[in-house]
Amino acid sequence: YGVGGSPNFDGRYILYRPEAAVVVAENLGISETKLMATVEQARATLYQQRNYRPRPLRDEKILTAWNGLMISAYAQAGLVLGNQHYTDQAVKAAEFILQNLYRDGKLYRSYKDGQARHPAYLDDYAFFIASLIDLYEVTQQIRWLQLAVRLDKVLQADYEDLEHGGFFMTAKGQPGLIAREKPGYDGAEPSGNSVELLNLLKLYKYTTNDNYRLRAGKMLSLFLGGTAAQPLALSEMLLALDFYTDQVKEIVIVTPSGGLNEAESFLQEFRKKYLPNRILTVVSGGQDLSVYAGLVPLVKNKSARNGKTTAYICENGTCQLPAVTPADFARQLNEIEKYPQTGFGK
Repeated sequence: YGVGGSPNFDGRYILYRPEAAVVVAENLGISETKLMATVEQARATLYQQRNYRPRPLRDEKILTAWNGLMISAYAQAGLVLGNQHYTDQAVKAAEFILQNLYRDGKLYRSYKDGQARHPAYLDDYAFFIASLIDLYEVTQQIRWLQLAVRLDKVLQADYEDLEHGGFFMTAKGQPGLIAREKPGYDGAEPSGNSVELLNLLKLYKYTTNDNYRLRAGKMLSLFLGGTAAQPLALSEMLLALDFYTDQVKEIVIVTPSGGLNEAESFLQEFRKKYLPNRILTVVSGGQDLSVYAGLVPLVKNKSARNGKTTAYICENGTCQLPAVTPADFARQLNEIEKYPQTGFGK
């Protein structure tokens, strides 16, 4: 507690406590009980006086981009920690965006007072697409990956610089713009171009659609390939470059029909290995496998061997021997070489 001006005790001067209450009471020549009673009385008086002041403004709008970052964080935590609460939070937030900020196949920027406002910017699409890919990996619901593909088509049609590469912040044809910015700097938030570059690389690995790889390559040349490139200004994009130059691991876990929960013992081993440059698909046999194969060709011809959960670790579609026990899967994960001589773009 701080006492100003006079050595005599006066509750009006008690504002903070740099020392223990017993020391303050001793210095003031009063009991600790009286000191604390006076402090509590002062707190009530202070609270009443503060209520006369205008309350600070609170920003209550909900932004698609910021929610995309949050959804990714929850989804990644849910996967790495095996925490269902985090996963549920990510799903709940994504459903909110789809219900309130997604209309006629396109995203909106902000939501407040029951209304969605303003066409989405690049950041809104890029961050939300990234969160959808993360949601797919943790929930293994194909609809999240399908939606990521659909939203990327909107970006390609309305935001992408098809001639030089990269994405503009705003959609083409948006009125009132003197020029269209193409963000190329990662600050407190990553740029939409940095995040979308990694999205393209992941979508290529999942779908094997070469258009994603070509678009990503053009972006890398634009932002990091020339003499004027400033990689230190694009720290988030360097994560995409790392993904591009690494030999990305394609992990598929197939459980018996209807038994996705049976993959948990394999996922426990997966969580023990830091493997940033990888994609993950967990799918049950039977009908689910055929549905997934339409979007993720890597799952074709994969099966749960002898009715048991089976894991496959692949590179560019070429897989190691099937791992039919968690121990075999763990051994294969531990044998992974992080930086081989040839990588993604070779």
